Amino acid sequence: MTMPIKIACVSLNLQRLDESALNTLSDAFLENDSETVASFKRDVGFPVEQLAVIRKCNAVILVIVYYDDLAPDFVRSRVLDTWDKLSRGGIIEALRHIKFFEGIDAIRYLAECSVGLHSVTLGDSQVLSQVCDAIQIASVLQPKNPVLNTLALWLKSLAIEVKLRTALFEGNTSLERIATEIVVREIEKGEKISLIGLGRSGKLVLKILTEELGYHLKIANRTAGVVNEIGKKNNIEIIDFNNHTELLNSECVILAVDSNEETKKYAKKLLEQFWKLSIKPRLLIDLASPQLIEKKDNPQFITLEDLSVEANKNINKRTSEINKARDIINKHCFVVLESLNKEISKIILNKQKTEVTCKLDDTKLELFKIRNSGYKAIRGYLDGLGFVEVNTPYIVGVSTDPPKVDNGGTINVVWQGGAAAFLRQSNQLYKQMVVASGLPKIYEIGPFWRAETNQSYRHLQESIGLDIELSNPKNLEELYKLAYSAILEAKKTIWKSHGY
Repeated sequence: MTMPIKIACVSLNLQRLDESALNTLSDAFLENDSETVASFKRDVGFPVEQLAVIRKCNAVILVIVYYDDLAPDFVRSRVLDTWDKLSRGGIIEALRHIKFFEGIDAIRYLAECSVGLHSVTLGDSQVLSQVCDAIQIASVLQPKNPVLNTLALWLKSLAIEVKLRTALFEGNTSLERIATEIVVREIEKGEKISLIGLGRSGKLVLKILTEELGYHLKIANRTAGVVNEIGKKNNIEIIDFNNHTELLNSECVILAVDSNEETKKYAKKLLEQFWKLSIKPRLLIDLASPQLIEKKDNPQFITLEDLSVEANKNINKRTSEINKARDIINKHCFVVLESLNKEISKIILNKQKTEVTCKLDDTKLELFKIRNSGYKAIRGYLDGLGFVEVNTPYIVGVSTDPPKVDNGGTINVVWQGGAAAFLRQSNQLYKQMVVASGLPKIYEIGPFWRAETNQSYRHLQESIGLDIELSNPKNLEELYKLAYSAILEAKKTIWKSHGY
């Protein structure tokens, strides 16, 4: 199924989030706002209906909606150039990681992203909102076309079906969420929990336990500003970072600090105090990588290694569901195509109705007059030389010998009775037939069509051409003179008639 509108997707998607990857993503970042959209449309070099910038933790994705029938290589080249120009630090260093998708492949890729098939964590449940929110923000900024909004609604319904019919989202693979699962299993609400460290992992654990699960927490962090700001929320008690005794006076202690020489010394002191206590925490979880606490013979010590074992079990379960998810996506791609076709067809029809009732401006009317003067001049000049004007078929069923100057292909049509045919690329065959049949000097002014692969103002899908055929010319100079004289006569007439 084809669409009256084109959708392209250009994606920088990285699977490992080390420092280099994060820098690359930061350099490639574009804002998903009206200013960026306007700049992109101005610089890209072809008319763009809508642009959405999607930012995930491991990816930056551009979604481009346009009407023109353009070569994929041209679209990719122009989008990459514009992205490089407008992004925070450029994308040159990331080119080998960038992929381009068009049409149904672009829709399929977005669907796979929205259910977490291209995330660092397979089946990441947060990515759906990241993709859909970005698309819907862009659709609000560019409301005249329904494509992005239709896509966002479809992606949400698709994710629901994938969740119902597969195990792609089952089991946590986030180490922080697995840690909180253990807490829920071992610690009752109302019992005390100490959280040490408020970096990325610490903040996520804090959010899950307090906002989602309603636990009471004591928190400590090396940076006082961060902990004071967070401590204003309910169910949170602020403890001094070096008050080991008070932090260990809990049923559960979660160590979520970064692993470095300073924190290794801190963990050592914390454990020394731990062994001195007569009443110890039942559960101690170390989220640092590499781990700061050795398990030894203490089952209450949970390290990153233990959490990773559980995460890998869930990842293996999810991996077995990838093909099921892709089958669902492939089947539903045609559903969204049909929906998009209906919506776009309504817009095109309404646009045509509006344009049909509009009067042409004076500039366009002047072009008709200029063209008419040119036709008259050419016809008068050739008729005076004894040429006969002919008209040959526009829809043909055999090759009409197009010039072999480019890779332009035929534009196919369905002829009467369902027979295959195409719009002529040239009238060469018919001109030769007429001359060979007894008219030695003929010409034709008429259209020809080519499905051009090159995109420029010199490569048109439809053009009007002047074709001249004569038998037994004396030499090449005679043909040059004839062509030059016809063009010169048309120029003189146009300039004289229109005051140039």
